[in-house]
Amino acid sequence: LPGPGAPDDAGDGRNLSAAARWSASGRHVAYYADDLRRIALVNFQRRTESVVRLPADVGTGHFVVVPSPNGTQLIASTRAGPDEPATLWLVFGNGRRWRRIPGPFGEALPVAWHRNGWIYLVRNRGLATDHGSTHLELWRMRGPTGRAELYAALPEGCGLSVSISADASRGVCSYVRIESDLYVASIVGASAR
Repeated sequence: LPGPGAPDDAGDGRNLSAAARWSASGRHVAYYADDLRRIALVNFQRRTESVVRLPADVGTGHFVVVPSPNGTQLIASTRAGPDEPATLWLVFGNGRRWRRIPGPFGEALPVAWHRNGWIYLVRNRGLATDHGSTHLELWRMRGPTGRAELYAALPEGCGLSVSISADASRGVCSYVRIESDLYVASIVGASAR
């Protein structure tokens, strides 16, 4: 199934945040297909790939889909439209059952589902910093039915591409900083025409 790197909403050609995510066991990987209407779940132990279609009423895939540690369930974030906030869904492996998951208030996107049952989410507070990035927080919930709780505020400039260690004590993120300065560069060896 063709996947990560689907066209984005802005139309610049690639959606680099639509990345594949590993299960905590390392036996499964899940990702949205190019059309963002299907999820591929690859089982490396069995050497199989299953495809889960997104029902029309849940919208299209948004950001990432995260497999449970054993690959039998998925946490998917979707959008019903370009101006709608993301919604979290618990998807049972075959895709026949979808259940909406209440995450923290605002837009929350899945990051990881650890072996100990904790599901980690990045919450976008919707407030911009002085340098253009938004304030983000790391939240967690015990399983898909647990209550979401704040785990840590992410450093200013952290982008949505967040990854955390298996014990959730360390993390990495893409750094985003927008400045309104103008930079002028000289082109070495250029001649006036």
